[in-house]
Amino acid sequence: MYHIDATFEMNRMIFTPNGAEGWLLTIHEGNHGKSSEPIPVTHQQVADILAINLHPDAEPEGHEAMYLRLEPLFRDIGDDLRPIP
Repeated sequence: MYHIDATFEMNRMIFTPNGAEGWLLTIHEGNHGKSSEPIPVTHQQVADILAINLHPDAEPEGHEAMYLRLEPLFRDIGDDLRPIP
């Protein structure tokens, strides 16, 4: 099985395949060792998270729509585990 493993600043994000539906995202925070439970995300949401994190200003073209798709997923996760600014 393949996965995507990316670290941005202190947060390590591991995306593992979750069938045709998309991925499971687990976030590990490097300062305090906190981890999230696996979060189901769609292919589009993975693309949005990576686009935001890879953009120098965290505001790629269309970022407003990206945040609308992502905010419900991370509303209750806590600021230290948020994979987006």
